[in-house]
Amino acid sequence: GKPYRLTKSLIVAGQEHTWDTYNKGGRMELPNNVAPGQTTNVSFSLTAPAQAGKYSFQIDMMREMVTGFREQGNPPFEVEIVVAKQSICSSCSSGPPKSSGNSNCDNNINLSDFSIWLQIYQKILGNQSPSQEELSSVDFNCQPSDSAFTVNLQDFQIWLQNYKERL
Repeated sequence: GKPYRLTKSLIVAGQEHTWDTYNKGGRMELPNNVAPGQTTNVSFSLTAPAQAGKYSFQIDMMREMVTGFREQGNPPFEVEIVVAKQSICSSCSSGPPKSSGNSNCDNNINLSDFSIWLQIYQKILGNQSPSQEELSSVDFNCQPSDSAFTVNLQDFQIWLQNYKERL
């Protein structure tokens, strides 16, 4: 649920009413009265849903206790919000990427990285539960589409291949 700000220009095209509110799941005053033919900007904060998916957000202007744009045949302003699935994969800020076996982000692929991988892999084999942070440090083939870390011998093979290349 990341918050962000949305600003939209609204143009009143009708001839009947001066508009003073708009509906966004509740009512909110416009920054000023808007007569037919005038434009105003509205700005508000939204918080994106935490769950990945596509969402529709609509704004409908209205004249309190009289009518709304929708009822007058005008479609509401609509924004499609796409919440992407966040990657659980971690990365190093510099040096060889974690995907090459650099589990401690120390700019080297060495036996320290193997030691970290081995400790965590042994926890898994012993039916212990490594932390999310531990798992992220040694899941070298993590894909952004993964929903959970998988630490296995493939990760060791990635580390070993890159370690040998640097010898």
